[in-house]
Amino acid sequence: MSKAWKIVFLSLLSIVVISLLYLSTFKLKEVEVSGCEVVNEQDVLDAISNYTKSDNTVLIYLKNKIKPIESLRFVAKMDIEIVSRNKLSVTV
Repeated sequence: MSKAWKIVFLSLLSIVVISLLYLSTFKLKEVEVSGCEVVNEQDVLDAISNYTKSDNTVLIYLKNKIKPIESLRFVAKMDIEIVSRNKLSVTV
């Protein structure tokens, strides 16, 4: 294997390891729900937990940006924002 391929391989391996370490520190511990007028807070929390099996705040946020949660009746839009590495804010 040439020297250039070794450098590329080590660079990619480093990026993967750093990404895994970064994502593993963002464990969801708290969800703040606001703006619930028609549905209750527990329904919103259940919709989020059924939407994704991950407990990673970054992955939940990104997945919602790509494909928003639409499983709740009478809710047109749910905005999910990252408050801290362990907390999400959901506005209904």
